[in-house]
Amino acid sequence: MADPTPFAVNSFGVKTLPIDFNQPGTPLSQLYHGGTVVVNSKIVGRIDSWQPAGAYNRDATHVYELNYNTFGKPVDAVPGVARNFNVTYTRGEVWDQELEIALGYANVWEDLTDQNYPFTAQEMLFKGDTVYRCWSYFGCWFTEKNPNAWEAEGDGKIKLNCNMIYVSRKRTT
Repeated sequence: MADPTPFAVNSFGVKTLPIDFNQPGTPLSQLYHGGTVVVNSKIVGRIDSWQPAGAYNRDATHVYELNYNTFGKPVDAVPGVARNFNVTYTRGEVWDQELEIALGYANVWEDLTDQNYPFTAQEMLFKGDTVYRCWSYFGCWFTEKNPNAWEAEGDGKIKLNCNMIYVSRKRTT
């Protein structure tokens, strides 16, 4: 017998019970459920945490003026360059789909010098079964890819702590 429960299915085949955002009492806050990270049109394993940084960081320099009213105090701020374009995340490894293989490389790397070309990553946020927002990160290079403390309890998950830098981030949906 078919399951009568309607499921929302995103373009990657992930099923979830849909939230009817048109009904009174529906949560208005953006929920993290339905977040997906895609590289080369593939979901990159199980991302446990995803923390983009730098897109909203930039230097600024105060301008000082010596006069009767502002002696030694700043009178203006001049915005500078954006910096620290990076994403920190934790990934649960998948058998035969280690991070490097999921990114399209043939083998698991000996170290980060084995990454010899950049990749593009997409961060997708779904509202029900519809892509609400998609950010594309271009020119990605790893600056960290280290195993988290391996656990022998439960399922014995192997997780990676990763940090990647990127050249630019653009909203693509």
